[in-house]
Amino acid sequence: MEVITIETPQLGDRIYLLHDGEVGVVIDPQRDTDRIDKAVSDAGVRITHVGETHIHNDYVTGVLQLAKDHGAAYLVNAADDVPYSRQPISDGETVHVGKLTLKPSPLPVTPTTTCPTSSRTATSRRSSPAAACSTAR
Repeated sequence: MEVITIETPQLGDRIYLLHDGEVGVVIDPQRDTDRIDKAVSDAGVRITHVGETHIHNDYVTGVLQLAKDHGAAYLVNAADDVPYSRQPISDGETVHVGKLTLKPSPLPVTPTTTCPTSSRTATSRRSSPAAACSTAR
């Protein structure tokens, strides 16, 4: 598993691309998806999932457009009311992204924050930085 962090220090924000060498998931993408597309291209992977840790009111998200552009599933907390098609996720569920397994975990960043942790296999857990929701929101 590789985790690529795309930072925007002016906003105190980070976007994460987690991938297994073939397919990946982008967590908390901003509206300007060109940097994400470059990171995906440079890594030589395909985006199959895009997720938000929570609905962002502090910047314009790029998650829906990125999901549409890449034909990817849009993962968002089941408790978040959104007016578009998505794959709702909740604590205790798992989502498979290639060889990675994402397991959403609620964290007290905002009332409906769901941060995916990932592992290569069910027997070898390895948390990603996205699991810590280490962005300044």
